[in-house]
Amino acid sequence: MLHITNYFNVLLAFWSGFALSCENGSYSPHPTDCTKYLMCSNGQEIVGSCNTGLHWSPKGKYCDYPATAGCTSEGGGQTTTTTTTTTQTSTTPTSGTSTSSSGGGGQTKTGVCSWYGAEGEIPPGWPTSCGKPFDRYAMAAATWPDVPCGTKLRVSDMDTGKSVEVVVDDRFGGAPRERIVDLTYGAFAHLANHDQGLIKNCKYEVIG
Repeated sequence: MLHITNYFNVLLAFWSGFALSCENGSYSPHPTDCTKYLMCSNGQEIVGSCNTGLHWSPKGKYCDYPATAGCTSEGGGQTTTTTTTTTQTSTTPTSGTSTSSSGGGGQTKTGVCSWYGAEGEIPPGWPTSCGKPFDRYAMAAATWPDVPCGTKLRVSDMDTGKSVEVVVDDRFGGAPRERIVDLTYGAFAHLANHDQGLIKNCKYEVIG
């Protein structure tokens, strides 16, 4: 039975046009389209798509704005042009109100905070836009691409004074401009009840 199953998997990979030779969990650029990328799951390459307006960054291995992604597609497919770069740069979302502080503190931004990762919404281990396996209980967050992956934030509910420290490991997907951060299910629980949905008077500070 095992041999039959393996034979079927090989045939499936052949007909889908993918090889079973990629390294599980690895990422690579799409050969002809900057808005897509290839990720390896169970030895099979799967095509993933960046959110609207973003390109795959071969160096960072996450979706970013075209101006900084550095995508160079091959084979005459979709390419990053000067026009596209200029347009994306001029329309970079600047959600919330951003201020900078001197001394040991970092950039701060105020606006609306929310959460994601309800049970069954995202499969456990599913790759985030930053290439990390999704964990709804991790102290992590999604932001606009102007905040680099791996950035540490202190997110606070300015009405209650509660705060939580998280690491940016994902990106928004069509969020309103006033949204500044989406916390994971686990991180949001440190600030408010999930039924509340939003924290309207929210602030984050870059701490690392």
